[in-house]
Amino acid sequence: MPNNKAVVPRVPNGVVDLGVIPGDVQMSLSLPLKNRSLENARVVGGGTSCGCLTLEKFPITLQALNDAEFTVEFRPPSKSGAFEKTIVYYLEHPEQRVLRFVLRGRVH
Repeated sequence: MPNNKAVVPRVPNGVVDLGVIPGDVQMSLSLPLKNRSLENARVVGGGTSCGCLTLEKFPITLQALNDAEFTVEFRPPSKSGAFEKTIVYYLEHPEQRVLRFVLRGRVH
């Protein structure tokens, strides 16, 4: 099924696999994306599935037909095991209102 969205993650299905990482060590992550639209898209807010993620300040303008990156601060859980966290960005764009990323990995 083709993806007809204006703004898309540049990772398969919006999933960022962090692999095996140390627990409770803050890291800065880059989430790559592309605005495929002929119009700028304005990111007006966002939300996360846990307090372990800190997003950039809003608003952010994504230029038409350009690649961009969001920076996210992440403090993984201290407990070992698998994790999955969701990040949602809210857009002002005539073709799209939401952009999602998923962070996956395992704390050793």
